[in-house]
Amino acid sequence: LKPRKAAGEKTLPFDLGFFMNFDRILDTLDNEFKTFYDDIEWGWISNPLVTMDLKMLFDFNPNVKHWVSEKLGAVFNHEYMMTDKGEFKTRYDKRIENFYEYIKDDRYELYFLVASFSEIRQPQINRLKSIIDRYRSKNSYNIIIINQSSHKYTLNDKNVYIIDEIDDTFDNLK
Repeated sequence: LKPRKAAGEKTLPFDLGFFMNFDRILDTLDNEFKTFYDDIEWGWISNPLVTMDLKMLFDFNPNVKHWVSEKLGAVFNHEYMMTDKGEFKTRYDKRIENFYEYIKDDRYELYFLVASFSEIRQPQINRLKSIIDRYRSKNSYNIIIINQSSHKYTLNDKNVYIIDEIDDTFDNLK
């Protein structure tokens, strides 16, 4: 969906990590990342469900330390070689800055991609939309939900697209 960094695209805070708790992501967006770093630590994942999901998704080694946040249910799996928290924070401060640059400028075509093994509920979608609407013209963005849960959606929302595991929904976006 998004051009690569080599093509000039900027990295955003949720691009290169694994985030298990959509409500905590919404909280983070809602409070403008004020609590984003609160419990990010260099270490191992203590939640066995997160470890199990990561092993299912890609070749994840739970014996390697990563930056993790229990509150966000997050593993920053691309920064496993970066052990200095100051360096980590500098990198993510820039990604947060990039996020606000994109979200505030209607010239950028903006998609929010939510891939979830859990059901995403309409109130969560409404909350995400209200957060985005603070910065952008209404309906100047799209939300794409990749549904990997057993729940099948019947949403009727102009700029929200649901992809149930694998189908051709992407063909209908343009």
